[in-house]
Amino acid sequence: MENLQQFSAQIERIRSKLPKARAEDEAFRVFGSEQHRYALGPPASPQEARAFEARIGVGLPAAYTMEAGRAMTLSGEP
Repeated sequence: MENLQQFSAQIERIRSKLPKARAEDEAFRVFGSEQHRYALGPPASPQEARAFEARIGVGLPAAYTMEAGRAMTLSGEP
């Protein structure tokens, strides 16, 4: 449960920092920012998380998979 709370808090910290990061990099010059544009995508479903795990051959942390219905991911891959 503690890991889940830490994960949720980490997601909230990221979410709160994105507007400032975008304001500092309006031209999207920071590596990777041109793709994600400092925007959060929709949360990955549990099924999407399992498909991702199967595709890469690695399991995601339990806190992520338990929170998959609420956790926001960067645009692109869950």
